[in-house]
Amino acid sequence: MDNHLPLFFALVIAGAVIWWLAAKLALKSTAFIVNSVLGTLVLVGANKLLGWYIPITFPTLLVCAFFGLPGAGSILILYYFKALAL
Repeated sequence: MDNHLPLFFALVIAGAVIWWLAAKLALKSTAFIVNSVLGTLVLVGANKLLGWYIPITFPTLLVCAFFGLPGAGSILILYYFKALAL
């Protein structure tokens, strides 16, 4: 029984490190997901509230998913100045 004690402590320490890394990753990914969802909601809101027709296509969704609110803002600015050919 005594020869398994170091292995037990090593597994506990490894588990604690993995848990800590997963918690840090979850916090960072939560902010990323919230920003992506808000960017997409801004794009949909501009379509509904402002009456603009910005098609929700794969490229516009990718921009909103990766860049969030700044991405949606850039799409809206490009659309407003007619620089976006959709």
